[in-house]
Amino acid sequence: MAPSGGDITGATLSSNLDGGNIAIRSSGGLTGGSGNVNINDAVSWSADTALTVIAANDVNVNAGITATGATSGLNLNASAANGADVATGTGSVNVVNNSVVIAGAVEVTGVNLNVGSAAATAPSLLQGGSLSAALSGDISVVGAASGSGASAVMYSNGTQSLSANGIMVQGGADGTYNYAQIGAGGDQQITAGGIAIQGGGGTSYGNYAQITHGGSGNQAISLTGGGALTLQGGSGTGAATDDPRVVN
Repeated sequence: MAPSGGDITGATLSSNLDGGNIAIRSSGGLTGGSGNVNINDAVSWSADTALTVIAANDVNVNAGITATGATSGLNLNASAANGADVATGTGSVNVVNNSVVIAGAVEVTGVNLNVGSAAATAPSLLQGGSLSAALSGDISVVGAASGSGASAVMYSNGTQSLSANGIMVQGGADGTYNYAQIGAGGDQQITAGGIAIQGGGGTSYGNYAQITHGGSGNQAISLTGGGALTLQGGSGTGAATDDPRVVN
């Protein structure tokens, strides 16, 4: 998907979604590829419809995705067989330098899920009215190593269920407000073989890392297979901040 030269433009897909549910498959590309689905053009719709993306390898979100319908939906499925494409067994869903904001439900499957990265230059956000992610590998939410405001956030306005082999939440190494956060406004269930929360560094502020929960729901964090929960404070030396996100 791209403004030009791709299989479909973001404008066309947006219009189609206002008329019904749409599925995009890596096997449906006009030219052969590596099993990836690359979203390189912004998509937005207002209807109560769902976009399903199925890739034999990676789903790369390189442009914004927005849906405002109360029961709209987004399904991102990496490393999934479809058509003539065989699942690679290594596919990831990658949301870097862009925002995915869905008023309805978001569901993610695959091997790994990456929100943000140390090399990010803009905010990375994966947000839904509810959010479910079931990965056979790891979930990584990582703030940028430098610059300013390149945060990484995975958040549900309602319920959130995360399941993975490992979960890493890491604040940026330098810069300002390159924080990393997993959070939910409703019930939150997190199950993983291990969880590591690493505060950021640098000579500025706002590079924290956290798993947070608000609202009236419950939060449960479960470690499987004898895994560990590791909390490590940041090494930053910058000025203090009373940003409420640090303490909630």
